[in-house]
Amino acid sequence: MSLPFPASARATREAVPSRPLPVLVHGARGMLAGEFLRLLEGHPFLEARLGLVRDPAAGLPFPHLASPPPLAAEAAGLTLLEKILAAEGEAVLVLALPHGEAAPALERLEKRLGGLPPGLRVLDLSADHRDGSRGFLYALPELQDLLRPELDWTAATRLAAPGCFATAAQLALVPPAAAGLLDPAGEAVMWAVTGSSGAGNRPAAPVHHPFRHANLQAYAAGGHRHEAEIGRALEAAGAGGLAFRLLPHRGPQVRGIHLSLVAPLRAGVAAGELREAWAPLTGAASFLVWCEEPPELRAAAGSNRALLHAQARDGHLQVFLVLDNLLKGGSGQGLQALNRSLGLPEDLGLARSGWGVL
Repeated sequence: MSLPFPASARATREAVPSRPLPVLVHGARGMLAGEFLRLLEGHPFLEARLGLVRDPAAGLPFPHLASPPPLAAEAAGLTLLEKILAAEGEAVLVLALPHGEAAPALERLEKRLGGLPPGLRVLDLSADHRDGSRGFLYALPELQDLLRPELDWTAATRLAAPGCFATAAQLALVPPAAAGLLDPAGEAVMWAVTGSSGAGNRPAAPVHHPFRHANLQAYAAGGHRHEAEIGRALEAAGAGGLAFRLLPHRGPQVRGIHLSLVAPLRAGVAAGELREAWAPLTGAASFLVWCEEPPELRAAAGSNRALLHAQARDGHLQVFLVLDNLLKGGSGQGLQALNRSLGLPEDLGLARSGWGVL
């Protein structure tokens, strides 16, 4: 009997875990950490065993969690991790720390344990290992399905979740670039608007929501760090010479990214070729969904899906894509990749339907 998820994501474990695998979340007070902990509450084979924070006595700022994990400082948490690995043989460490803090934390762990034990999987939600350093797999499942369909996900024990803008941009740009549909002499321009949740939990002007409500502002006009991820993906797709420009904006919504892309098409591209560029990635069970009309943001918010529509106009490709920046652009995508790494169905614990009303 065929399983209801893509072949690249099919379960490969000989048996499902007899008990939930323990998960430790380092940096448990962050916005992405709160989302990851929420997702774990609905996962049948993963259990939030501990949250690592600077001050355990301060608690977690997540009243929405029905079962928040106990908290510990880093040193005590690593001691418990050692005990868990010794007793249970497997565990997952989620690095939900700010950019620049995850790599040093992992170095401290490796020094303490004399390297990473084979039973420990590490998921980094920060930008520290997205360049593939230290053996991390760039964990955008649909992109890897396109560029490396032979990839054995169960061999990946270090996963680096992509950035939210980078996820939206790559899902919109890389498939048509890899298919040779774009004019290599042209430039792809992407205009993207993100919600205030992308700025994290710490209030600060101008990213805090009171400054963003009923407002719109461009930022990082001189270049955004996610552009490096996009450039590497284009290189891997054989389209490294394609010029592109990302124009990020702070929007008035709390959740979600809406991205619009315009790029010149190669002469002679037929309309039917556009949909074919995404066809391998937009099956019935995929988290990347083809829409017949430009999608609206609220259709994706609250789900792990990315919704896109593409069309040709006056010799140019136009793509409209929406996703939830905290889910498909963050914690949800991390859990999707972790499921694959564990040989589990990739949609475990992940919603396909959006909230509809925000």
